[in-house]
Amino acid sequence: MVGDEAFRLAAEVQRRVKVAITGGAAVQLLTRGQFMTMDVDLVLVDGEREEIVEKTLWKLGFIRRGAYWLDKTGENLFQIVGPYFDRLDWARYKNLRLRISCLEYLIAFRLFKCSRGETRMCEQALYMLEEYKKDLDMPYLRELLGRFKVDESFLSKVKLKRLSVRKRER
Repeated sequence: MVGDEAFRLAAEVQRRVKVAITGGAAVQLLTRGQFMTMDVDLVLVDGEREEIVEKTLWKLGFIRRGAYWLDKTGENLFQIVGPYFDRLDWARYKNLRLRISCLEYLIAFRLFKCSRGETRMCEQALYMLEEYKKDLDMPYLRELLGRFKVDESFLSKVKLKRLSVRKRER
């Protein structure tokens, strides 16, 4: 499971190159461990190049194994999942401040995966929707749901009509 050392390493990587944490590790941070993950997914931000991030991981003692980078203990897995073009947020973990994918993106992506049958993603999305309902930029979340092509009938089925992508009439 991702823990103290993985987040410390992620903060060190972020000090050296322009990356953000996404996926399960970002959800783990936002839910304060309610949902756990096995790896840290990194996205490239502000035009950062993957080769530069790979060199940085290498300098920090990581070894590449297939799609993953393992630290010298072999306990912390990192993966570079590609460029990221959406908003960024910050999350705190103990004394660390970590750059992460924005909350709206994490929720929209999980609802997209949920609509495709990945039920564990539903629970994560619904938890974050409830936990952060006052902080969400709902128009932006709706825009992302539209981009991900999350079906209206699916949102109704999981009782999320308030997220309907269609414009509402007054």
